[in-house]
Amino acid sequence: MKKDAFFVNMSRGNLVDASALAGVLASDHLARATMDVGRAPNESQALDTVHQVEALVKGEVLEVVANLKDWTRRG
Repeated sequence: MKKDAFFVNMSRGNLVDASALAGVLASDHLARATMDVGRAPNESQALDTVHQVEALVKGEVLEVVANLKDWTRRG
C-alpha cells in the first residue's frame, strides 16, 4: 500500500487480521486505519454500542477510545 493510504473497514471485524494491520501501521506503510466494527462472538456488541452512544450523547469520554489525545468531541 501507499504510505498515504487509509484503511477503512465497515463490514466485519473478523475480516481484518488485526496483527497484520498493527504491523503495517507501526512500519509506516499505511497512513491511518479506521473501523466501526469489532470481533464479537455474541449479541453483547450491540448492547455495548447502545451504551457508547448514550455516553457520547451525555458528553462522556468513552473507555474504548484508542486515540484519546486526538479526540475532538469533548464536552
